Amino acid sequence: MTVRAAIYVRISEDRDGTALGVGRQEEDCRALCTARGWEVAGVYADNDVSAYDKRKKRPAYERMMSDLRDGVVNALAVYNIDRLYRQPRELNDLLDMTDSGRVLFASVGGEYDLSTTDGRFMARLMVDIAEKSSADTSRRQKRKARQTAELGQAHGGTTPYGFEKDRATVIESEAAVIRRAVDAILGGASLRATCIALNADGIPTKQGRTWSESQLSRMLVRPRYTGKRVLDGVTYDARMSRVIITDDEHAELVARLTSRRRPPTRGRWLLSGFAYCGLCGTRMSHSPAWTRGRISRTYRCQPKPIGCGGVSVVAEPFERYIRALVAEHSATRSLPPGKTAKPVPVADVSKLVARLAVLDDAFAVGDISPAQYRSASRSVNALVVKAEAAAVANAENAVRRSRLVPMDAADFDALDREAKRATIAAVIERITVNRTPCKRTFDPARLAIVLREDEEPNGRVKP
Repeated sequence: MTVRAAIYVRISEDRDGTALGVGRQEEDCRALCTARGWEVAGVYADNDVSAYDKRKKRPAYERMMSDLRDGVVNALAVYNIDRLYRQPRELNDLLDMTDSGRVLFASVGGEYDLSTTDGRFMARLMVDIAEKSSADTSRRQKRKARQTAELGQAHGGTTPYGFEKDRATVIESEAAVIRRAVDAILGGASLRATCIALNADGIPTKQGRTWSESQLSRMLVRPRYTGKRVLDGVTYDARMSRVIITDDEHAELVARLTSRRRPPTRGRWLLSGFAYCGLCGTRMSHSPAWTRGRISRTYRCQPKPIGCGGVSVVAEPFERYIRALVAEHSATRSLPPGKTAKPVPVADVSKLVARLAVLDDAFAVGDISPAQYRSASRSVNALVVKAEAAAVANAENAVRRSRLVPMDAADFDALDREAKRATIAAVIERITVNRTPCKRTFDPARLAIVLREDEEPNGRVKP
């Protein structure tokens, strides 16, 4: 029978990115396969991947195990068994296959006859030793990281935007970019609009690339710009030449950028996200349509299976009516005291996230069982969702107070698109568009508008 062997190579850290470590392992494993008379059917390499961290996936390892189970390969060669496993529970999957004789096993670092009791015992013993070695290394590294944090020093990694390589000296030109982004977002601009503005002005990232929403969001919520760093849920003072963002600004940025529920601030068209179908309740989308021999814009219910496709309204008169309504409302009404009184108390989301990190560490080292981890994580995540919802509610009230100022139609038209949509969101909760027999003319009576003040459907502003 032809023995088709899989070679598995792995290294936990490849700082240079040269893959020389896995290359050396592969050479020695190929020599071992040649000595055994095995045909090398494939090489499975997990470069710069840990086998100790349960949360990290090993793509090549998972493909190899799948091929072993399916019979694509029937032998396995590794440099040493600790390259394959550092978690004893994972070894059992391989032992089940070798015990039945379906898979042969060979190691450059030592012989293990996994078909015998003594061989399986030695393999388990070596994996236990490898796990202890990883745990000891992890403990030393965590202690060093804590000492580094206590001294106010940077632990390592890539240099953050806004700092020199020492991660303490502020680069003023980059700090000005950070301040610009913070002021724009706290002023009501979206992440997308902020990134577009930075890219349009030719301002690159630290790596010389264009800005993306996810990258900008991750950057701004980091506490380092406030002169602090967080490690295992504990906040330490970082030695910096100066702070770039105040604590209050950072708290508001976290509330706006990390929330799972956000107010409708995006959309290419003025009323996207505000208009809903009166028949099925589906959010209406913007689309072009032929009207009297020419193309015009419309808002219409999405077709099946998403919506019913039975309601549409011509965009231009619809938008004009809402613009006039919002401008009139802003000029004649102020927010009722009951709607903007005391802010909702908000739990410290950073502390809750730190608790999740502690749970992750406890689960990783085996201090808690999977059931305990799931139960505790579920409880903390529920608190995080509640805190984020409260933070969003406070942020929305702040937007409403800042946007709902006396203005007329000309003032409203002078705003940019993001500011217009933020002003509409401060006044209007929802617009339901009901069906009408006549599609060619716009009738305001077909609209049921829920205002944020009274939260009752109506088509006009109550005096």
